[in-house]
Amino acid sequence: MGDIKVGNAIFDEKGNVCHVTFATNIMQNRKCYKVRFSDGSEIIADAEHRWYVESYLPLEYPNGKNRKAIYTGVLTTEQIKETYKLLIGGKERNRYAIPVNKALDCQKKELAVSPYVLGAWLGDGNSYSAQITSSQDDTEMIEYLREEGCHVRVKLTDRGCLNLALDMEKYVGKGNSMTSKLRKLGVLKNKHIPQEYLRASVHQRLELLRGLMDTDGTISKGGGRCEITLKSKRLINDVSELLCSLGIKHTLKEKKTVCTNAVGRPTGIAYRISFMIYDDIPVFKLKRKLNRMVGRTGRRTTETERRRIVLVEEVETRPVRCIQVDSPSHLYLAGKSMIPTHNTECEMNMLGYAIDIDPGPIMLIMPTVDNAKDFSKRRIAPMIRDTKPLREKIAKAKSRDGENTVLKKAYPGGMLTMTGSNSPASLASVPARYVFGDERDRWAKDAGGEGDPWGLVEARTITFYNYKMVEVSTPTIKGYSAIETSFNTGTQEYWCVKCPHCGEYHYIRFDHIKYEFHSSKINGKRQYVIDKVEYCCPECGCLSSEQQIRKQPKKWIAKNPEAYKNGVRSFWINAFSSPWMPWSKICLKFLEAKDDPAKLKTVYNTLLGELWEDRGDLEDEDQMLARREAYDADLPEGVLCLTCGVDTQDNRLEYEVVGYGRYGENWGIERGIIMGKPDDNDTWERLDGIIDRSYYFSDGKKALRISATFVDSGGHYTQEVYDQCSKRIDKRVFAIKGKGGEGVPFTRPPSKVDIVKDNQVVGKAWLYVIGVDAGKEKIMSGLKVKRQEDGDTHPRYSHFPSNVEKGYDLTYFSGLLSEKMTYKNGKWVWEKLPGHNRNEALDCRDYANAAFAVMKPNMDLLYQRMHGIVVKEAPKRPKKKQQHRRNVYEDDW
Repeated sequence: MGDIKVGNAIFDEKGNVCHVTFATNIMQNRKCYKVRFSDGSEIIADAEHRWYVESYLPLEYPNGKNRKAIYTGVLTTEQIKETYKLLIGGKERNRYAIPVNKALDCQKKELAVSPYVLGAWLGDGNSYSAQITSSQDDTEMIEYLREEGCHVRVKLTDRGCLNLALDMEKYVGKGNSMTSKLRKLGVLKNKHIPQEYLRASVHQRLELLRGLMDTDGTISKGGGRCEITLKSKRLINDVSELLCSLGIKHTLKEKKTVCTNAVGRPTGIAYRISFMIYDDIPVFKLKRKLNRMVGRTGRRTTETERRRIVLVEEVETRPVRCIQVDSPSHLYLAGKSMIPTHNTECEMNMLGYAIDIDPGPIMLIMPTVDNAKDFSKRRIAPMIRDTKPLREKIAKAKSRDGENTVLKKAYPGGMLTMTGSNSPASLASVPARYVFGDERDRWAKDAGGEGDPWGLVEARTITFYNYKMVEVSTPTIKGYSAIETSFNTGTQEYWCVKCPHCGEYHYIRFDHIKYEFHSSKINGKRQYVIDKVEYCCPECGCLSSEQQIRKQPKKWIAKNPEAYKNGVRSFWINAFSSPWMPWSKICLKFLEAKDDPAKLKTVYNTLLGELWEDRGDLEDEDQMLARREAYDADLPEGVLCLTCGVDTQDNRLEYEVVGYGRYGENWGIERGIIMGKPDDNDTWERLDGIIDRSYYFSDGKKALRISATFVDSGGHYTQEVYDQCSKRIDKRVFAIKGKGGEGVPFTRPPSKVDIVKDNQVVGKAWLYVIGVDAGKEKIMSGLKVKRQEDGDTHPRYSHFPSNVEKGYDLTYFSGLLSEKMTYKNGKWVWEKLPGHNRNEALDCRDYANAAFAVMKPNMDLLYQRMHGIVVKEAPKRPKKKQQHRRNVYEDDW
């Protein structure tokens, strides 16, 4: 908890990502309790920490009455300590339970090794090589491994087991074998689950678990109880985290292993995970294990869906802190076991004060009516029940009592009305002295055609001279953020720091931070290290260290103080003012995200405290025409690699050849149209002329050829594209299919598809699915990069030739700029601009960029080869002589 900062992304109880919107200072000398659960997991919490609990026995019925319903509520740790045990019929029972979290909703990842294959290898694989030992009864596993793209060679061992040697079905170049991939993952001689697999998609994590359970897991006959036993403590802890991320309750215990040659003599320690699972979550692929799984019908399944609190005991005080998150339920996951727990809130305190001390009509608005109902049951009802002054003033909700329902609570002096921003009738129905708006940026933009919901509810306060309105939210997109609009109508107060040199106060922005860094490539990924970070005062230009600034006086300074006369105060703060967030970490997050617009948007919103701006500031077609430049040959100096993107239409192929250099610099080389139907061989032969030709530099000696070509297979000629691409596999011509949507990765590993002619399968073709929206976002982001005034390289800059024969005319740029990203209904979508009917130029560039992303060439090495640079490497150590014999494998079982 000490490391969590405002803006950090964490998970809520439903597995969805939520963000920290508030964090208290670290608190010392607080009473603390250790809470232990039925699965063995433990959490140490402050006495006042809040928990969402479920119980058959509410506090009002200590003798065990009314046990039919499940009662829910929010209790403090101390309240749980006093009431968690109960005597029923002379037997002690555990009163409270906490629901098990749902599976974490993570995006699909591009993984070096198939999750199922990695899981199978982690379970019963050789720690030093890509080999798996399997039972003779499990020959079907060979097919499962082959379906994942593995080439499997099989040998029968002396003990009657199968030895399965794995390799990639087809790989080109050194370093792409299965053993090499395992080595790059860092799992050879060190079995564990890499972090990218633990945060992959639900399906990928489930496939990983299936591989583990198929090779090393067991399931009881007719009971559905599964077990997996491992000797590696690190690996068993990773498996435990994997199960938690899938929402599977389990127990982890340590046991002693016994050698069969020394009866009764313990020889080591092993670790066993046990869990109950049902057939709606198949954790096996092997049929002999899968058939043992049981259904939920007629079984007591509730214990698999919640953890019971079995012990609460006071422990020595620890440093503690509370956080607030923006999840609709106000719950977040804590601890290694991902236990749902509750956050702290100031709004609830304001609400209770208004009811008890200064009563008046209250309107509480959530994004939707369902959110309001959930908030009433989870938050309002427990607060009333557990707070004596409120309990005495508000009667219990009754379905027949119009004044006390789930969404209405009557009390002396007023009524609390809860509703959603999408319910215009409720927003305009009653007057309100107090208005609380939660998660403002998630509200509906238009309340049933009647305008802004906040404006509707504001009109209900005009009859009160002393009304108060509170808006709370995390800001999002500039121009679309409702909380931004409200902030601008207020005092606009910023948390400012005093410069130690000139004495002026300024709000720290990212533009004021000067930092130095160096980077290197490790396992193909760029790693950054921050060397120095300083603050540059915008007034005097003097530099100050982070330590100096943190010691300086600070205060709120209003940019629009006149708004105070109108009674509106608004506040803004960012991560540079956080005492727990080092500046170096903020700069590091920026560097890691600077080339990915989606990640950069998150950094801007959550750390830099800046609203993300709409990508509407691109140059128009005339400005793009003016930035063209003369090439002195086919290829300008700096080009190191060529790819081609091809868009398929019913009567033509449109293509673009794109060149790439170091640091993201790119050049348009040639763009054209090949008239002819995609089912005509002559059309493809003319495309061969583009793919096969050599493109020369100005010296007339050096030349490059196209390294890869991506061809769109959408439309009416899908099978013809598959067929033609399979014939040109030696030229690296691949079929692609575009997939839109937010969160879809730009590239992912290919799959094999059938080539069908006359309703018969005649062959196979490789198909890449690319995230076209992510690709378009990168294109538009790159087009905004300005050319540097000096230097030989212009990082991320896009060049275009002025030679008309190359095809870069007004029509091309009209197609390249034909779409714009627009924010609608809480997400970004791509829409065509008026007057731009054709977008083939944008698609071709998108496909060419995808081909380059899939190739992942080593640009530094290409640069050295292009310029004849010889890099001396350190002498390699002689390999140690292998002590074991090489196995000889059969091609098939």
